[in-house]
Amino acid sequence: MICKQGRVHILDHIKGVGGMYLMLYLDSVEPDEDTEHADLTPASFPGYSDSSVTWDTPALNGDDDAEMNFAAPITFTHAGGGSLQAVYGAALYGTYGGGNKLYGWKHFPAPIIMDTAGQTITIETFRFRQGAMA
Repeated sequence: MICKQGRVHILDHIKGVGGMYLMLYLDSVEPDEDTEHADLTPASFPGYSDSSVTWDTPALNGDDDAEMNFAAPITFTHAGGGSLQAVYGAALYGTYGGGNKLYGWKHFPAPIIMDTAGQTITIETFRFRQGAMA
């Protein structure tokens, strides 16, 4: 069992480590627990680059799980030109300890087609949660 204070502290430590990024991926098959960062095909439409992540302060939620969210929404913007890309999801990865480690993902209900200058994809939140362990 991880006590409530420990749950918040674990996320606070993760927040302090840094080196976390959000990427968009082009894979139509949803990742699973065995997926690694190298398994995902990153988006490459004009203007795209992975975005570094800044977290808000970890806190306990109504279920006594510690959680933290993005400090602000992250927006990816098409700069125009290039070929059409179907974006199927967003993935969170870190560079701590060498190499890119996949932490989690959001697979979109339907692909988002990126083909027009000024078109955006905004990820409002990506909840990082530490619950009690039995």
